[in-house]
Amino acid sequence: MKYIIMICTSMLLTSCIEWGLDELENLSGTDLVNMRFEHRFVFQQQHAEPNAAPIEQLAVVPLPTSVTREGNHLVCQITVPAVGSPGYFTEEEREKVSLSSIVGVATISTAATIIPIGDAPVLGKLGDFSGTHRYLVKAADGVNTEEYTITCVLIK
Repeated sequence: MKYIIMICTSMLLTSCIEWGLDELENLSGTDLVNMRFEHRFVFQQQHAEPNAAPIEQLAVVPLPTSVTREGNHLVCQITVPAVGSPGYFTEEEREKVSLSSIVGVATISTAATIIPIGDAPVLGKLGDFSGTHRYLVKAADGVNTEEYTITCVLIK
């Protein structure tokens, strides 16, 4: 009897999963729409207490980026902002900004994934963006793919 109740209950609970749901479109987009870059570093902020140790914080400085597209090749002109923009961005830290240690982020088609090819840096993590790198954008449908190359130029 206990098993019959469990079977009936499971049938009732699973039958409502598909009831009333709209059919989702099959997403086949493979666009690499845009790129942006950041400089990340740890800085120390003085604690409010006079004898307390400084507080370490992760600082994220957006690097203004102009993207020129030539087919599936993107050229990213990355500009290092002025000192003080934001306020904790010092001259010393500004000099440390280089293509070999920045974070890249891509805007791609809805539900698609982007995969680095070869020695291309993983997006969203600190990486070396000097040189030209290749990426594969795979659509949510799992079938369509598109390969892109990205070249970055740093303007100080």
